[in-house]
Amino acid sequence: IDQAARALNLTKVAAFKDAIASLNFTEIISGWNCPLTFSVPEEDRNPNSPSSSFYKINGAYVMLPISNTPCLQTLSTALLHALSSYLTHPIVVPSWVASLTEPVRSASIFRSRTYGSPNVLEGFDPHVTVGFDETVVRVSGAAQDNDADSSSERSNLQWRVDTMEEWNEAYRQERGTCMDEVQGIALGKTGVGGTVLAGSRMGYWKFEETKKVDVSVSQGAHGNDFYAAVD
Repeated sequence: IDQAARALNLTKVAAFKDAIASLNFTEIISGWNCPLTFSVPEEDRNPNSPSSSFYKINGAYVMLPISNTPCLQTLSTALLHALSSYLTHPIVVPSWVASLTEPVRSASIFRSRTYGSPNVLEGFDPHVTVGFDETVVRVSGAAQDNDADSSSERSNLQWRVDTMEEWNEAYRQERGTCMDEVQGIALGKTGVGGTVLAGSRMGYWKFEETKKVDVSVSQGAHGNDFYAAVD
């Protein structure tokens, strides 16, 4: 069974890569610039403010938002449609979607059930995942009934804030020179929380006059499923 599963994985990976290779990325973004720059979260839309934060802490996640552009949006949508047949069902809607207000919640549920993620199409939210701490989820749940756990949660959050503020200050001073452009599509594996694993690149498709977008791939619990996302 293990050998058959491994063979099936190789078959899926090969087909997955063929589906990406079939796309003419140079033609898809023809005539467009495709810059990559960090942006401030939606709740803080003044990047020139000395207090602006170019990072976002959302539950267990720490992320660096990237400014969306027509080029990135088009690349994401092209990959979404090309790889939609690789979705594994049943699809679980992320729990955080329930906290959204209408009509955003219903639209996010629809995208999740149709495309496997709420963060596609009009919900596309490009970002770099800096880290994922699943202990935050456990501690947060326990903290509701335990003062000690609540204190631990606050300490954990403050550590993350302090770390990111140190990075934020350094980036704010250099942000005028910290710009890049998409150069190609990279295929790799993701770990817990969707973080891209170091040294996991499985393929790379370069196109003209650009720099790099990562397509991260996570493997299903049974080892037979792969999922892609553009970050």
